[in-house]
Amino acid sequence: MVSRRHILFCLFLLVMCGFVHAQVRFARTTLDLGTIPEDTVRLPRCEFSFVNEGDTVVALSRVSTSCGCLRASYGKRPVQPGQTGYVIVTFDPAGRPGKFLRKVSVYFAGQVRPYVLQIKGTVAPARRSGQQFPSCPFRR
Repeated sequence: MVSRRHILFCLFLLVMCGFVHAQVRFARTTLDLGTIPEDTVRLPRCEFSFVNEGDTVVALSRVSTSCGCLRASYGKRPVQPGQTGYVIVTFDPAGRPGKFLRKVSVYFAGQVRPYVLQIKGTVAPARRSGQQFPSCPFRR
């Protein structure tokens, strides 16, 4: 008969398997872009590098963003132990004035939980020359 202790130990192992991360270390997980103009022509490009600190090869399986204003790309080749990999994120500030905090979830093959990277800053509103609001027809 299976003991209660044995069942609890098996449940513990199952739970912990979902929380194991690949053995990688990101150089930084948050990047502050400062203040950028809303109408910038050159979109801010953020580079997050990581090092494979494990004994086995790691591969990125997917990267998802918290907003349509972010575009992420990453290397499709596996990263050897001791080598460096990259996640590149481009932010489009058009139509998004004010402070922002966006997240990028990085998933490695065989991992359940992602590494979460953050990009923050402030988008300065674009100056719209000659912008006038229509007058109210009900004004006396």
